[in-house]
Amino acid sequence: MVNWTAEEKQLVTTLWGRVNVDECGAEALARLLVVYPWTQRFFVSFGNMSSPTAVLGNPMVRAHGKKVLTSFGEAVRNMDSVKKCFAQLSKLHCEKLHVDPENFRVSHAQLQPGPGRGAGLWRGFRGLRGVCQLLRP
Repeated sequence: MVNWTAEEKQLVTTLWGRVNVDECGAEALARLLVVYPWTQRFFVSFGNMSSPTAVLGNPMVRAHGKKVLTSFGEAVRNMDSVKKCFAQLSKLHCEKLHVDPENFRVSHAQLQPGPGRGAGLWRGFRGLRGVCQLLRP
């Protein structure tokens, strides 16, 4: 369990408030699917992902990326009880979907600075690394 100071909680909360969940979620999931194409096997119901352009333009990828980052927002709101908050989601991914926990390490590695995202915001995302670590079973 991570013991956050009040200052750390405030920093993470403030930085998370700047995140465009729709755009960042879609981009992070699309990057994952393009850079690690073998992860596409978990999303066969999403339809055409035959090229990077198809992945980036896929509305189901966008929607699921938003859903993933929305869950991160839930983690930010419940930083003192992340494991409890995500127990059912973890169980779903592990037991029903059979997603290897290593895939989550790859996922949060995709949240890196890029055009239009400053290094300060990236430092805040690195602060969320503890939250990501807690999501792994």
